[in-house]
Amino acid sequence: MDREKRDHYILNLTIYDFGRPQKAAWRLLTVHIVDTNDNAPQFLQEGYRIVIPENTAIGTVIIQVEATDKDLGVNGEVVYSLLTSTTLFGINSTNGIVYVTGQLDRELVPFYNLKIKARDNADIGRHKFSVTSLKVILEDVNDCPPLFIPSVYKARALEDIPLGTVVAWIETQDPDLGFGGQVRYSLVNDHSGWFELDRNSGAIRLTKELDYEIQQFYNLTVKAKDKGKPVSLLSVTFVELEVIDVNENLYAPYFSHFALTGIVEENAPTGTTLLQVSAQDEDVGRDGEIHYSIRDGSGLGRFAIDEETGV
Repeated sequence: MDREKRDHYILNLTIYDFGRPQKAAWRLLTVHIVDTNDNAPQFLQEGYRIVIPENTAIGTVIIQVEATDKDLGVNGEVVYSLLTSTTLFGINSTNGIVYVTGQLDRELVPFYNLKIKARDNADIGRHKFSVTSLKVILEDVNDCPPLFIPSVYKARALEDIPLGTVVAWIETQDPDLGFGGQVRYSLVNDHSGWFELDRNSGAIRLTKELDYEIQQFYNLTVKAKDKGKPVSLLSVTFVELEVIDVNENLYAPYFSHFALTGIVEENAPTGTTLLQVSAQDEDVGRDGEIHYSIRDGSGLGRFAIDEETGV
């Protein structure tokens, strides 16, 4: 017998004798089937799937699962629980409401597969139960600003590089999806048009000629902004560009005096200092370094000069 299909029966009991004439009597007997815990709770769906924003607040109800049990009384009472170990979701044991209990982040974990158990509340014998699955998919929210790689840039450029040369590449990462992950770049300061920045690729190009003798360093501020809606996020980085001197050697050394006169006693010992000459060079760096030497004259071989000091 199965009480869940038929919970009672009505029997017609008849008795009769074998006399002549035959006598008989009858009564109706109602038989009620007593319930036993022979049914497990059954979920209304084989599996559940839901999409929620990744910034869903703690305590928010995201779905209600439901299971039914054909048994009566405590045998038909359903108790819900999560089989999956998690600190991010919880379930109401009485009504099957699933809610958020922790901070979600799609960039760390984009979805969760939860196992939910529904068991009866039988007080005699073993509990019967069934299990269903719940897939929670996190919908992206623009919660990550662009991240510069590296956080600060240092670049070097020769002073004679042609216009249009890329002096630095700016790169960012934004794990958000869609428009929230699309980044556009801009220069906060371009030093009066000396540089331009490609808003899509992050390439910084030279637009005016460099001159080490005028300026050796440029400090640029770059902004990266995503296209997230309704709010876009941005980050700022700094680019330090060092200009490298090139051996242009534009200027020749020159002496401050066309001719110098020195006096020395005729018996002066070897190594006696006679005088010191001095020259200047408008070039900088190695191009402006001066070395002295005696090239000609009647005293050639009798006098010597320190190539660095001019003594």
